[in-house]
Amino acid sequence: MLASKFTHGARVATALDTCAREFGKQAESVKEITSIPNPDKAVLRVEFAGGLTIKLCVSTMAHYRFDAATQFADLIEDVRFPKVLLRSEGWAAFEWIDGIPLSELSLDSHILDGAVHVLRAIHEAKVEANTDIRLTTLEDVRLRLERITPLLVSRGIISNTESDMISDLNRSLRLETLNISLIHGDFSPANLVSCGNELCVVDNEKMRIHVTDYDLCRASTFWDEWTLGGRSLLDVYRRQSKLQFDPASLRFWEIYDLVYRISYRISACDELNVFCILKLKRILAAGASL
Repeated sequence: MLASKFTHGARVATALDTCAREFGKQAESVKEITSIPNPDKAVLRVEFAGGLTIKLCVSTMAHYRFDAATQFADLIEDVRFPKVLLRSEGWAAFEWIDGIPLSELSLDSHILDGAVHVLRAIHEAKVEANTDIRLTTLEDVRLRLERITPLLVSRGIISNTESDMISDLNRSLRLETLNISLIHGDFSPANLVSCGNELCVVDNEKMRIHVTDYDLCRASTFWDEWTLGGRSLLDVYRRQSKLQFDPASLRFWEIYDLVYRISYRISACDELNVFCILKLKRILAAGASL
């Protein structure tokens, strides 16, 4: 009864039974490694007899992106992602990649250059985007920001005046400013591991076609939070890619991601992300505008 104590225990049990049949081995250890409590998803490390270890992802959400993320990963050259070993409705078993999470290491130029190389490879993958993706993305972003900003006001994190500023920025966003590409969606140091001289992406479940600037801003905040003022991932990305980014667009997506991350942490576990809150307040105090 290894699965009974875990989130979504019945689905975990079904997945473990299927894996045992397919691998010909019984699970000996199951450990939940979900980073933040999530009612819709659980991530587990499963060790089987004989030394086989997998990452098991289980979701109750309809049409979860296990298939899509894996198909996108296949399009990216020179980047290692975990292989899908088994997959069924609502769950997938992935190869376990041994290595040291970057979040447990000290930042150096080699790590940062390697991480930016991986992120660029994702953004530069050749994918076909639906012609309506810009409009759909714009509508989704506007609605989400309208929905979650009041939570920050109610908790005293931002003022009504700052909320109005965010609303003005939201309304001023235009379709033509959206640079669309494949994005990772969760490019944090905790989701990359160092395997010898190779960096491996161990979580690609949020990969999708979206706004490049959003992915870059989200990644930059994750890395700034890790390094606490060390070398900027955004600066290295600009240098490597030689691309020019619209400062106003980056500012909007930085605010959007910060509002989302702060509200998600409050809703998921009633915690305050102090780093993100302080960063958001600094941006708003500077009079962000598009």
